[in-house]
Amino acid sequence: MADKFYYGGQAVLEGVMMRGQKNLVTAVRNPDGEITTEIRPLHSLYTSKWRKMPIIRGQLYSLKAWFWVFRALYIRQT
Repeated sequence: MADKFYYGGQAVLEGVMMRGQKNLVTAVRNPDGEITTEIRPLHSLYTSKWRKMPIIRGQLYSLKAWFWVFRALYIRQT
């Protein structure tokens, strides 16, 4: 039986950001009313042995989450 994986996400300004095992997807509504979707593969950091080290994982995930939020805000503005 395969390992369970729980998907996660968070709200961004007029949109949503979801993270899976291999991809990060951001969908936002542009100022003109269209929905823009961006699918990005996750860095190898999230699939390597480093993801199992609690202290390192927590710090890196926190920094990366901030980056994702600001990236989503940038997508929203364009």
